[in-house]
Amino acid sequence: MAAAVITGRVLLVSSDEDRLDDVEAKLVEDGYEVRRCVAAGAPTFPCVGLAGGTCPLDEPGGIDVALAVRQVPWRRPTPSELGVTCAVRAAVPLAVIATSPHPFAPWANVTSTARDRAVEVCEDAIADALEEPRAAVTDAVGAVLATHGVPDTPIAVRLDRRQGRLRVRIVADVPGPVGAMAATRAAVAVRRFDRSATELDIDVVAPTNLRPAECILLRGSRAHGRPSSAGRGTSGGRSR
Repeated sequence: MAAAVITGRVLLVSSDEDRLDDVEAKLVEDGYEVRRCVAAGAPTFPCVGLAGGTCPLDEPGGIDVALAVRQVPWRRPTPSELGVTCAVRAAVPLAVIATSPHPFAPWANVTSTARDRAVEVCEDAIADALEEPRAAVTDAVGAVLATHGVPDTPIAVRLDRRQGRLRVRIVADVPGPVGAMAATRAAVAVRRFDRSATELDIDVVAPTNLRPAECILLRGSRAHGRPSSAGRGTSGGRSR
């Protein structure tokens, strides 16, 4: 049975009075749930959490990515951008759309100048935040394969996290018992990075069981090494 599709949830933050209706519409069109720190027309303070509502970060499943859209090259965060600080402290991936240098650069997973590519920027920020645990899972699985005498087996790993649900897919042509051990070691490896996920789903599948669209997982993979990240840019505040 195919796994249920989990909707992404984004905290949308504007540096100014622009409500970013065009950005929100695009995000919703592509399946995101959009959250804000303040209600429409409300002042920047107090936020919904202080005003008696529920902070988006405290919702079940939390926030998958924060998207800060800056209209003016302010050197410091504006009062409207307080939610960015909260998101970063909560270890939420951060995407920034800005046409000039911005104060969030040290914490941004991705920075882009393309306002019309908000969805792609959010997806890239989520993927960038998962790169380190993905590499750890790849190494853990590789160690299992080496221990069981199949060190040259190509492997590829994909991670995705939506509303607190972390999914790990391991592509490797291995016997069932080896796959089970690989899944166990993968769970240990990923939990070192993410203890807050409410659900952890790990699949080990053979390449022959992949749908054609999933075969991209194997491109650039090598035996108990890390799949090539060519085309993704460098992590940690990379630009698009």
